[in-house]
Amino acid sequence: NKVLTNSYLTETIKQVTDGTRTLTLRLKPAYISDEECVESFQEAATLGRELKHPNILRIGQLPSSAPSDTEVPLEPLLCVTLEDYLHENPSFVTEGKELERIVSEVMEALDYLHGKGICQLDLHPRNILLTKSEKRVKLTNSFFTYAHLTTQLGLSPNGFIAPELFSENPPEDLIACDIYALGKFISYLYDMGTLPYPYRK
Repeated sequence: NKVLTNSYLTETIKQVTDGTRTLTLRLKPAYISDEECVESFQEAATLGRELKHPNILRIGQLPSSAPSDTEVPLEPLLCVTLEDYLHENPSFVTEGKELERIVSEVMEALDYLHGKGICQLDLHPRNILLTKSEKRVKLTNSFFTYAHLTTQLGLSPNGFIAPELFSENPPEDLIACDIYALGKFISYLYDMGTLPYPYRK
């Protein structure tokens, strides 16, 4: 088993069992005994199965033999986080058209979520996956997982999250918070402050 993505309350696990590759989203063990967290996770799984967009990692149907109500299967794709991919392939940042495509696909996924009344609220390079074959964006770990919880419980500062989400009175316009994170993400891609100087553009 390997953790692919890791948000505050959930994690995406890569597994290979009897030659079969699977991706599973699960509530972290520390929160399994919290009824409120479990309830929100289950609501998110129900909502997530209705999301159908090429740039959002799909939630699958639970098998009848599902071991618990705190994990759900995801579409079994070969993926890598955008953060890991950029660190392993730093020259990729010189490919302007590819960066523009990635930004466009992230924006389309966000627009789709917003049209469904859902905000991502945890947009950063570790929650953006790229398929290994076509390098297509697959957005994951939308914050709707925590529908019944306060936003502060599930968030931790990472340089991308809108600062007003940490105030005592969280803003009503959560879409604006996603737009802030999108701007920080675009800045991350084009400034590439974390990558070696020769690869910055």
